[in-house]
Amino acid sequence: MNKKFDMGAPLTLVVALSIGGITAWLGGELMPLTMGVLTDGFQFSLEHAGVLLSVEMAGTAALSLLLSPFVGKMDLRKMAFIGGLVAISGQSMTAMATGYVPVGVSRFINGAGCGILTAVLFAVIARTKEPERLMGLAEAVFALAAAFLLVLFSYVISGFGPRAYFWSLAAFVLCTFWVFTWLPKASADEEEEGKESPSVSVWVVCLVVCSSAALFSGQTLIWSFSERIGVTLGLSVEQIGWVLGGTGLTGLVGAAFPTWVGRKYGRILPLVFSLLGIGACFIGTTYASEPVLYAVSLLGYGFFFGFNMPYAMGIIAAVDPLGRMSALFGALAPFCGVFLPALGAYLITAYSYRMIGIMCFGSTVVAGLPLVALAMGVEDPNTEPEPAVS
Repeated sequence: MNKKFDMGAPLTLVVALSIGGITAWLGGELMPLTMGVLTDGFQFSLEHAGVLLSVEMAGTAALSLLLSPFVGKMDLRKMAFIGGLVAISGQSMTAMATGYVPVGVSRFINGAGCGILTAVLFAVIARTKEPERLMGLAEAVFALAAAFLLVLFSYVISGFGPRAYFWSLAAFVLCTFWVFTWLPKASADEEEEGKESPSVSVWVVCLVVCSSAALFSGQTLIWSFSERIGVTLGLSVEQIGWVLGGTGLTGLVGAAFPTWVGRKYGRILPLVFSLLGIGACFIGTTYASEPVLYAVSLLGYGFFFGFNMPYAMGIIAAVDPLGRMSALFGALAPFCGVFLPALGAYLITAYSYRMIGIMCFGSTVVAGLPLVALAMGVEDPNTEPEPAVS
């Protein structure tokens, strides 16, 4: 097995992954606000806004999937800088765009930059000594920052307009460039030159694809329209921003548990517990008739999703320590967003929000089956190793 990255300075690596993760994944976290900006600010229809979000996710998916087989041969630090520059270009172009096609092109470019960062960051996490703990720490910091930024950008939108929202996103990415210097530079090939990388079976690849597609389909569909659901319940954009920001805080609490307990209870039990919780919160969000149930359901979703991701990533990393499958797992998240916002807009228009709630509950439950199968194939899943992050 190839030697993993040195964790001699875990704090700097955690900071790099956390802030880099915000840069890569903030687009998905802010998707509800972006949907509102495109509909209310740019005056696109719900269907057209859904297509634009799908185009952005297509850019992320395309680059993530393209790079995932080759992350072991890349200068990860350099790729992170390239991804950041591309994302800045996309956000800036959106702020200046005036038509449907120019906005679509600029969102695709932004998505491509985020796709590069996604492939790099998931590969780095997978090749550390203790991916569950590191993913939990990185998610906790990301959740805290995302909670603040969701509230902040909701006020940017209401106070300065839709274009200021995209300029602010470009400025944020620009301010995070310095953390990429803390990412590992060496590729897997440089770490142990001359040794052949272990292959991954087609069966494992299929299980990773199925689990990621099912998990992120439900998450993307609900999250894309969570702002619109709040609007139908009579909430203002600022109130919705506080609720969405609160999911980051509950996600912080959820992500803290894997960091604390590690694999004390194995991987399968925490995984099933969190997936069932996510599905139940999806139903609660779409069936909510009062703002209180809407808020509680989204806050619960934040907790269970934050709890789930470190264990899901830990399973994938244990199957392929080089990080190829982890990069693939992360790449499929935006791939699900290629068609789901557009599909969701159609289903909501033709039926109701409750239809997507039922679909998302089913996809979340289905996601657990391949993950459990992968976890059962990992040697000594209940063994608690020495902590790699103090």
